[in-house]
Amino acid sequence: MTFGPFSSQSRARDSATFHFVSEMLEFLTKHFIVLSTLVIGGASAVAMLFLAAYLAVFDWNLIWLVEYTDIAKLFLIGTALLSSAIATALNYAWDLLAWLKHQMKVYKWGLFVGIALVIGAGVYSIHNDVKTGNGYAAYHVFRMLSTIGVVSLLYLLFREAEQLKQLNWLSILNVASSTVFALGIFGATYGYYVRDVSKNVMQITTKSETFENAKVIMFLSHHLAFLVEKRVVVIPTADLIKVLAQVNSEL
Repeated sequence: MTFGPFSSQSRARDSATFHFVSEMLEFLTKHFIVLSTLVIGGASAVAMLFLAAYLAVFDWNLIWLVEYTDIAKLFLIGTALLSSAIATALNYAWDLLAWLKHQMKVYKWGLFVGIALVIGAGVYSIHNDVKTGNGYAAYHVFRMLSTIGVVSLLYLLFREAEQLKQLNWLSILNVASSTVFALGIFGATYGYYVRDVSKNVMQITTKSETFENAKVIMFLSHHLAFLVEKRVVVIPTADLIKVLAQVNSEL
């Protein structure tokens, strides 16, 4: 139950949501084949972009190992992980938007202050990384950019919310292009995390050799790529005997 000044807004929101969903269902029914093709192509492109940015941190040639089935698997896993969070967020999105409209001045100042704090903390971490030579500078640069990217995307979604509801293609293109750009930054950030920060290491045994303190880059049905002593190693999964997690106190 919603109390206070937002009760009427909630009823209006429910009515607008129902009308919007009805229009969307009618639109999807009329253009199902075309939209299905666009969604599949777009989803594949987005998954490939994230993967390419991630793999480029280690060796961009690794992208040639990825097949269409691997892209589909990545997309499905990502969708499964994010769907529940997105569904929960959407339940509160309109109430949050209504509150922000009433608090727009405070909201803008809070946004600027938040971004300033993120940049300040990021610059301090990068300065400390360079000063100590701990090798985390690249990760902290991209983590700062990722945080700014998330805040910027949220701001863009709130700003374009009404236009998106009306299926304004310019707004849709604006949000989509910004999301694609942000995904490239997210992929690189995750790559630097795995390469420089993560302490998850494995003992990988093949038919001819055993690798200690290896960091798995990607585990595909046909190949395994991992990092050991700053060297990228790729082996066919047919040569793999076992993979064991291990604890390395030096990392």
